Amino acid sequence: MTIKKIGKYDLIFTGRQAADWDAGLVWAGIAELLNIPSITIARMVKSHDGKVIVERCVTDGIEILEADTPALVTFTNEGNDLRNVSLAALMKVKKMEIQKWSASDVGFEKSRVMDMTDLYRPDLGDIDCYMVPGESPLDKGRNLGKWFTEENF
Repeated sequence: MTIKKIGKYDLIFTGRQAADWDAGLVWAGIAELLNIPSITIARMVKSHDGKVIVERCVTDGIEILEADTPALVTFTNEGNDLRNVSLAALMKVKKMEIQKWSASDVGFEKSRVMDMTDLYRPDLGDIDCYMVPGESPLDKGRNLGKWFTEENF
């Protein structure tokens, strides 16, 4: 795992979920693999004396939690305001070299990854479902584009 390769850390910040499958599970997997506590839906984080103090959004207000570091914290879109960065700081960052590692450099094993081989048509009862035909992802993409241009939706 890349985080282990980087070395010592106190806090790991992630987003709450991705926009692809919208499952919101990556952060949980990272915390589990590293055996560290995780706090979700943070809007503000402070670190003090080996602890992380997190304000998090809950249904009926704000909750304040504390955990030992290292820890992982996911953020909600209610997190801090964006700050203005100076031109000098941007130029400094532009000159920095970004460390790049291959999958094998970080111990990635393809055998540990689940491959999705196909999707199936679920039984939705009376709801109409259209599975895009095609032999390859490229064919399916083209056929989906054709389906949209024919105003089927």
